[in-house]
Amino acid sequence: MSLLDRWREFKTSPWFDAKMKAYAEKMIKEELILESQLNRFKSDWDHRFEEIMEKVVAKYNSNEYIEREHRIGYEPREKLLSFLFDYVKQRGIPWDDGKSNFPTNAFWYKGWVIGWTCGQGCFLWTKKLY
Repeated sequence: MSLLDRWREFKTSPWFDAKMKAYAEKMIKEELILESQLNRFKSDWDHRFEEIMEKVVAKYNSNEYIEREHRIGYEPREKLLSFLFDYVKQRGIPWDDGKSNFPTNAFWYKGWVIGWTCGQGCFLWTKKLY
């Protein structure tokens, strides 16, 4: 039996189908949770967006946070900033200053620009415009 035949047999197995169905359900559930969180943020916290952005950026740029993340073996995680990017992506205006040589996905909202820039890796950045 060739490797290709074994792969085809594996892909049509009930075990593979169950794993793929479970994965798809997990992804749908995560998307629904994110959508719910984004809506709740809009209704409860949008009026304090600028203040929240300043606090999150200050936290992630602090030496204490960066050193703690490195001590436990991680590159500094930025889940809150990633969430805020998703929020601004839904409600903001696409933004491009034309200065980047790399693909950039950035949005402007309430005086802040937040975006992903990708080259050999990707990084999430913020900029306060006023």
